[in-house]
Amino acid sequence: MATGLLFFAIWTYISGSRTLWQLALALVASIGCGMIFARLFRSELVKQLQKQQRKVVAEHFGGKPTIPSELELRPDAVWVRQGGMEMIFPWNVCTGIAETPDDIEIDFSPGICVVRNRHFATPDERQAFIAVARRLSGK
Repeated sequence: MATGLLFFAIWTYISGSRTLWQLALALVASIGCGMIFARLFRSELVKQLQKQQRKVVAEHFGGKPTIPSELELRPDAVWVRQGGMEMIFPWNVCTGIAETPDDIEIDFSPGICVVRNRHFATPDERQAFIAVARRLSGK
């Protein structure tokens, strides 16, 4: 938005005359500039965040193929301990629970908790986990 406003201000200052037609043209051009810049900025921001997250994970876990972890479904949150770090994901920011063939993904407003199938002894144990998670999350 700031880019569009700046573009509009520069355009109207440089153009000299301020007829209604020129102001309308400047407004349309500045809206277009703002939308293009916002789209580019968002994609670049997402790319940089993903890059930083990968770096943190790589540094923290040292390229290990698996990470020992503990997970507990508590009445108020999902509690996770892995790599010497504890995390709490409150149920009130849970956005959904997805079942895939390989894992269960519990999505949170910032973050995700993935539970691989190897953590369950039987398919019934996996289904019981999903039922408890859905009941606690309200999803």
